[in-house]
Amino acid sequence: MDVCNCDEGKCVECKEYEKSIKEICEIASAFLKARDKTDDQKPGLVVLDIDGTALDDRRKGRKNEGLMSRHDPVHLFYEGAIGLGYEVVFLTARMSYNNHAQKNLTTEGYGAHEIIYSPTSVERDMSALALWKDYAREELEKKYTLVVCMGDQPMDVCGKHIGEQQYLLPEPPKHQQACAIQ
Repeated sequence: MDVCNCDEGKCVECKEYEKSIKEICEIASAFLKARDKTDDQKPGLVVLDIDGTALDDRRKGRKNEGLMSRHDPVHLFYEGAIGLGYEVVFLTARMSYNNHAQKNLTTEGYGAHEIIYSPTSVERDMSALALWKDYAREELEKKYTLVVCMGDQPMDVCGKHIGEQQYLLPEPPKHQQACAIQ
């Protein structure tokens, strides 16, 4: 039996995970393409989470100083949003200290966009992080029409300020042991 190291996504669980992300991103892209922007009073905004969304946190350490690889379907969605004239902001539960988010996003083709980091006061408190993310989106609504929120955690797409459409990506498979390639 071959063993999947999950960096390559060859096991059944990883293939289903990738397929689900691709399908969700295609639906989100179709929404943006069909959306009528004529009544927008402010620039349209797409809010993306970083870990597990823009970047594939299953592939840590694979390249460039331990940085993560991008999720290709999310990157295609991102490129489509930019091409349609939408602004993109990355909203992350990462703390601003001691991380490589901008470098990682730029290396993986996301360009230089605003990243909003969580304050250290809410570190490791999931309910406080969820409230903080909703507050950050509320602040963004002062400058933008919030159109899409996409992330892999409920806090990325839940709250009072979540835009017109929300897309919750599945969490990656958690392999407790080696998995069979099929």
